[in-house]
Amino acid sequence: MAQNSEYLPKTISDHSLLLLTSGMTRTREPIPAWSLRSEMLDDQIFRESMRTVISNYFSENGGSTESRHTEWEAFKTVVRGQCTGTMIGVRPTLLQDVEKQEETLKALEKEAPKDPALTGTLIDERRKWAKSMQRVRSFDHKTYLVRSHSEINKTRSVG
Repeated sequence: MAQNSEYLPKTISDHSLLLLTSGMTRTREPIPAWSLRSEMLDDQIFRESMRTVISNYFSENGGSTESRHTEWEAFKTVVRGQCTGTMIGVRPTLLQDVEKQEETLKALEKEAPKDPALTGTLIDERRKWAKSMQRVRSFDHKTYLVRSHSEINKTRSVG
């Protein structure tokens, strides 16, 4: 129900605008803007997937509508869907790779104190594991795909 109603003055036509105040509040948080994480572009599988999607989209749909705005919005929707789908599909494989690397690291950490020659190998394996974890994080669609407006604005160039 309306808490308050008021007719505004007639300024443009012979009709008055009616202003209603409902007193309702938002029940959920606004959805933050979608943004592609640049770390994803470091992944060969992701780049190839996106290259194929973009090529196919324009070969199948290019010029299919008279409105360039409509075509652009449809293209963005397809690309976002593919980004999310690729991330969801790739992430489990990445997690399996990380688990295997962790097993290797545990074995090396047990053997390295006994054999100092394994120290270099252990360091290399830790670096590989760290890179794999970074890759997993870049494919975390819940945390890294959606960023807040303030985070996006930090990356915008001024001018």
